[in-house]
Amino acid sequence: MEKRPVFEEIRSSRYPMMEASPHLLYREKTDRLMKWVLIALLPSVLASIIFFGLRALLLYLISVATCLIVELLWFKLRKNSLPKDYSVVVTGVLLAMSLPASVPLWYPILGGAVGILVAKELFGGIGRNLLNPALTGRAVLRLVFVKEMSENVQPRPLFSLDGLEVVSSATPLMDAKAGIGLSGEQMLDSLTGLIAGKNAETAAILLLIGGVFLLYKKVITWQIPFSIIGTIILLAFFLEKEIRRSCLPMFLAEQRC
Repeated sequence: MEKRPVFEEIRSSRYPMMEASPHLLYREKTDRLMKWVLIALLPSVLASIIFFGLRALLLYLISVATCLIVELLWFKLRKNSLPKDYSVVVTGVLLAMSLPASVPLWYPILGGAVGILVAKELFGGIGRNLLNPALTGRAVLRLVFVKEMSENVQPRPLFSLDGLEVVSSATPLMDAKAGIGLSGEQMLDSLTGLIAGKNAETAAILLLIGGVFLLYKKVITWQIPFSIIGTIILLAFFLEKEIRRSCLPMFLAEQRC
């Protein structure tokens, strides 16, 4: 039987009803759930490689490799065996999906190391972390490298040799935030991914399909995503003028940086 850490023994003896998370048990194993998540993300990953070429592929490879190596070193340091739950792969993929294809290739190394070490392992590993590791890594990069992380890249043909084109003009999302109406063609491009943006955020339809797939496989429940989306819609509807008045100047100033 695996020996429990001392601090957990003390806490359990003083507060018998308090145990370390996770508190909810599920019949599916973590590795199986993470495989379903990777399958759900696969269409968006492949689309980003098609849209942004070799650069996007390198970001994925470096990000996943960094997360794997950092977690392996952490478990070696603590003399524990590396869990085979694929969660570290999901972290690497999500981090790379959120990066502009134009960023230097060492960005996912920094973001992956911060996400795994600071947001995950220092809190006790999967199920105990308070923050999402991938989003924590991205947040640190966004905070430190504002200009580079704000860039939007124009899609290119697969493995194009012309290089990446960083777009300085307004994207459909910027137009929408500025209160400018979008044409039917712009809406269609936003769904299919034929717009400038980050690595895998442009093809909205593929991300939605991935979400529906996870709902179908019962990896996630509908309550949390629908409540988040519904809250955003309600706030945007009732507080449209206030949001535009307070946020638009900051948004436009950021785009000029």
